[in-house]
Amino acid sequence: MIELAEGIFLFENFLSPSLCDSIVEDIKKQDWRNAGKIPGLRDIYDYKDGDKVSEIKEFSERNLEALNQVLAIYRRFDYDDKIPPLIDKSFAFLYRFTSYRDSGEFPPHFDSVQKKQSISVISYLNEDYEGGVVNYPKQNLSVIPKRGSVLIHPSSFTYPHSSSKVTKGTKYLCLTAFDLFLNYKG
Repeated sequence: MIELAEGIFLFENFLSPSLCDSIVEDIKKQDWRNAGKIPGLRDIYDYKDGDKVSEIKEFSERNLEALNQVLAIYRRFDYDDKIPPLIDKSFAFLYRFTSYRDSGEFPPHFDSVQKKQSISVISYLNEDYEGGVVNYPKQNLSVIPKRGSVLIHPSSFTYPHSSSKVTKGTKYLCLTAFDLFLNYKG
């Protein structure tokens, strides 16, 4: 685990190549017509129970492992009484698989949705594309994600980020949204 900037963590080679490849193949088989298209040449597919993304259990467990390592660091700050001692799958409310086709990009944004999401876990599933650099303008940080890496950051407005244009190929990733305060009585 590498802390790239305050609150932003990168886990390199965290997901195995075979797991990433298998998920990408499953994503390609999904009915994207029901997922919708988002401006910027992106397709999204929100995983729901019963969907056919076969490796979601292993994928979820690996994401939770990374998140709990980061939360151990977050707890060192002023959040001790606010962050649950251990996060499990009941805190995740979204698995959003996204593909950025050639020329696809995502302008600066933050991930918090209706004040629910507090931590974003972004898993990168391939690297056979060009472009698609992740930029954090407030932190003056750019990240070139590799297959199997996981990037974790707070979802709030203090962590806006963007994805530059994919110039060749298709970039596949998954945003997992966690609400640290869901199901926590702390």
